[in-house]
This record gives sequence, C-alpha cells and structure tokens, in this order.
Amino acid sequence: MILLSGLSKCQVCGNNFQMDFDKRNPKQSFYRCGTQRRKAKLCTNSRYLNQERLENLVLKMVSEVALEKGHLDEYYQKCLEEYSRNQGEREEELKRLRQQLQELEQRIENATEVLMQSPNLKDRFIPKIQSDEDKIRKVKTEIETKNLASAPTGVDLESFRGEMEQALRNDLQIQKTALSSLIQRIDVTQDGKVGVEFYINTRALGNTPYPLCSRYEFQTSSEGKDCD
Repeated sequence: MILLSGLSKCQVCGNNFQMDFDKRNPKQSFYRCGTQRRKAKLCTNSRYLNQERLENLVLKMVSEVALEKGHLDEYYQKCLEEYSRNQGEREEELKRLRQQLQELEQRIENATEVLMQSPNLKDRFIPKIQSDEDKIRKVKTEIETKNLASAPTGVDLESFRGEMEQALRNDLQIQKTALSSLIQRIDVTQDGKVGVEFYINTRALGNTPYPLCSRYEFQTSSEGKDCD
C-alpha cells in the first residue's frame, strides 16, 4: 500500500501519481505521473518526487495546517455531529466486526487443538490458520479505522488532537485513513510545485468537501508557505 496513492494527481493530465523505482538503486522510490510512466508522449510532466521526502512533507503539513487550532475546532465539531447522527449504525457495524473477530479467534483456537492431537493434519489446517490470521489483522485494522473516524462524545479537543496526531504516526493503513479524511487532492506541477487541498470528508455532510484551507503550496526543494 502506498500512503499518497489516490490523493496525488498530475496537474497536467489529471492522472494519479504512481510509485516508481530507481533501476540503479531499487531501494530509492519515487512518485511520478502514471501517464508519463506508461507512455511519455501522452503527458509532459516528467517530475520525479522522492517518496520519503514528499510523504514526510505532507504529514508535516497536516500537523501544521489541518490540525492547527482554528481548523481543528471546525473538524472536531463536524465529527461530533456525524457521531451523533450515525451512532446506531456505527455501533452495529462495530458489533458485527467484533463478533467476526471473536469467531476467527475461536476458529484458530479450535484448529490449533486439532493439530495438537493430530499433527499429521498440519498440511490441511496450517493454511487455514494462516488465512484466518490474515483476516484477523484486516478486521482489527477496520475496527481501528472506524474508531478513528468516530469522535467519541466527552473527549476534549486536546485529546482529539492527540488522537489524530497519533493516527498519523501509526501504521500505513491508519495513516492513509487519516489523510483521506483531511485531504481532497495533491496536485503536482511540471516545475515541482505541490499543492494540497484540505477538506473534511464526512458521511454527515454527504461527502461534500468542507474546506479547511483553500490551498497549501510548496516547492519540493523548500519548506513551503502557509495558505492565505
């Protein structure tokens, strides 16, 4: 999974920026225009953006812009509204996921007991156990993601700010979920300028973009500037 996939766009052709690698140094990865990558003649944007640098800059921007006091106040209030309106639906979904998690864990426990009694069945049961372990990881991530999307009542703003900042330091899936709730798109120009449009995407708003800040732009070779 790529942190900014689906968010970073080529300003020239509108296609997604995709991951590419340096053939001489496979550990060095870049974002580049998907159209340019497949057929250079179809897009003139040949800009390569270092993956680590771009992702770190975007995460820094989110902390400094989207999570600063004024913007975060509005975001927090919208989350509380959504939490109130969709509490029943959310609780039912979390209940289903927790039940699914419990059933998977019980299934692994049962299979393990069978293997202890009949080791000769390992070729049959081990793949099933591994498959269920993968499912458990996915269910746990989904539960954590849904908890992140819901701002619990009774939590003060500083606690909420801490939860969001913690999410941005979490594993890739949780980081991606947090970014997707705050960023509408990231445009990359031919001269290396990156523009990030912030918004709030909530079910309570019917997925209507709610602007936090009109735009935040920076050159990939500099620290950038705040939006107006």
